[in-house]
Amino acid sequence: NAETFIIGLLAGAIGVGVALLLLKQVKAGEYVKVGELEGTVRTIGMFYTELVTADNRHVSMPNSSLTNTAIVNYTREGTRRLDIPFSVSYGADIKAVRSILLGVANADGVIDEPAPQVLLDECGDSAVKVLLRVWCRQEKYWELKFGLLESGKAALTEAGVEIPFPQMDVHIK
Repeated sequence: NAETFIIGLLAGAIGVGVALLLLKQVKAGEYVKVGELEGTVRTIGMFYTELVTADNRHVSMPNSSLTNTAIVNYTREGTRRLDIPFSVSYGADIKAVRSILLGVANADGVIDEPAPQVLLDECGDSAVKVLLRVWCRQEKYWELKFGLLESGKAALTEAGVEIPFPQMDVHIK
């Protein structure tokens, strides 16, 4: 009968909500990524979990989607690795670039262990790509992401390191 079917569906949905609350896969206040959605968990209800995205959008997602999808929890461990890419010209002295960017990594909020690194990431078509890799507390992630990118660009420019842009040379015969 239809009434029994609806009661069964509700019991199943309530069970999913209760399971999320009891198993603590996510908690209110944690910053998570579920599928393509990313944000801070506002509430976990019986049927829906509410997220607030970084650009302040309110998202209600069915709890069933949380039990059928991988959840990336950025808060749970307390620290996050931050990789900031920079492109420099092929003529740049990589040791000097490393020294400049490690100096930038001395910023407030960067954790000493593991130590900051500058890694050669790729020899691209028109640039050598390096990564400034630092670790930080989760709550400092966004501040450092944008701050270190700006500081790194300024420090490289001040030191005379060429930051190339994509270009193509055309030879006509």
